[in-house]
Amino acid sequence: MKQIFDYSKVLNEPVKIRQLTDNFYFKKPREIRKGVTFVVTFLILFIFFRGLINLISSFLPGALYAIYIFIPYNAMNLLFKLKFDYKSPWVYLKDLYYYTIKIQLPKRKYCNDEPVELNGKAIFEKVEDE
Repeated sequence: MKQIFDYSKVLNEPVKIRQLTDNFYFKKPREIRKGVTFVVTFLILFIFFRGLINLISSFLPGALYAIYIFIPYNAMNLLFKLKFDYKSPWVYLKDLYYYTIKIQLPKRKYCNDEPVELNGKAIFEKVEDE
């Protein structure tokens, strides 16, 4: 009897890295997407919100490092706990991007995965049963 195997768990396994160089390696493998999310969030904070963060750190000494570490770390953890339509956040954002650019902005209409032209008039045809 044949058994059906569900490959979704295997295919959704994130890419992990264990060794960077010959002399530097992690004890446990680390997910690459978590590191990328941390770095991107850090860069967004540094580029766009640097003035606000410097203003806050002038009133609260030591807040500069806390903000630059606390916000990206918690954003990374929150983002990977959420599931959007049972997809990972990166797959969901990629699908949302393609939908917005290819379908929603050009205002295309699809029927059976093919683009159709709608002229606003409904056409009815009489179908006879045999």
